[in-house]
Amino acid sequence: MPVEQCKNGKWRIGSGSCIYETKAKAIKVYQAILASGNFSSNIISFDFDGVLDTPYGQIIARRYINEGIKVIIVTARQSTQSAEVNDVALKLGIKRSDIYYTNGKNKWELLKRLDVKIHYDNNPQQIDQINKLTNTEAKLVKYAD
Repeated sequence: MPVEQCKNGKWRIGSGSCIYETKAKAIKVYQAILASGNFSSNIISFDFDGVLDTPYGQIIARRYINEGIKVIIVTARQSTQSAEVNDVALKLGIKRSDIYYTNGKNKWELLKRLDVKIHYDNNPQQIDQINKLTNTEAKLVKYAD
């Protein structure tokens, strides 16, 4: 859950309300939430094809990584198609152990098991399943070169 500045100049935590006057205050509240244990997950996942293989997806991932959030890759690719995924993961500083291949299967079961907080994907059907069957907040990414 990163701290972000809103259009109105205030700050928010994750997708929360823009209520904090300073970034320092938002970070302090965020750290208190984490310390209290009331935040169930601190994992953000990204689909690879059409999401993390784009400049836009990498910008979003870097933002989370810079905030100290754990970022993982969950892709429907076969594990034998890992070279490009591994290259991008290395570039972003994502460990190979944080790359998950579903081998063409739906992602929702894995996301539920891993207790992922937010998942970015470009497949509307996957987004629907994830939002209906898990506590993960699935976000649709639309990107065109």
